Amino acid sequence: MPPSPKELASVLKEGIKVWGCSSMGALRAVELRKLGMKGSGIIYNQYLSRQVEDDDEVAVVFNNTTNKAYSYALINLRYTLNILVNNNLLDKDDAKKVFDNQKSIYFPDRNFLSIKYSCIDIFGEVKGLRIYEMIKSNWIDLKKVDAEILLRFISEQGSWRC
Repeated sequence: MPPSPKELASVLKEGIKVWGCSSMGALRAVELRKLGMKGSGIIYNQYLSRQVEDDDEVAVVFNNTTNKAYSYALINLRYTLNILVNNNLLDKDDAKKVFDNQKSIYFPDRNFLSIKYSCIDIFGEVKGLRIYEMIKSNWIDLKKVDAEILLRFISEQGSWRC
C-alpha cells in the first residue's frame, strides 16, 4: 500500500527528501510537488502533463506471498501501443480500440489473456492474434524502466542527498 498524501506531507515538512516515480509514487510526486516532493520518469511526466489522470493506470494486483503480479499496469499497455503506433507497426485507431477496451476492464482483471481475447473480439481471430503477438513481443514495462532510471540517478549521486 503506498503512503498517503498526508503521510508524505508530514515527512516533507520535516525536511526529508522524497522522490516518486513509476506508479503511485509518480502520482504522489505530482500531488505534492509544491511541498517539495520530487518526481522522475515518463510516468511522472505523463501525470504532470495530464496525459494520464487515473490511478487505475498504474494499479496492479500481486500475490502477497510470492510478489508475482496477477495483472498488468495499463500505463504499460498505453506506452507499448504508442511505441507501436509511432513506429508504424500498428494503426492509431486499432491501438485506441485495444486501449479503450482494456481501460473498461476492472484493473485486477487486466492480464495478457484479457488483451488476447479483447484483440480477437475486436478484430477477429487472424488480425486479433497478430496484434496481440505484436503487443506481447514489444511489451515495455514502463514502471520498471522508470524505477531503474531513478535508482541509477540516485546511486550516481554518491549518496541519497540528491
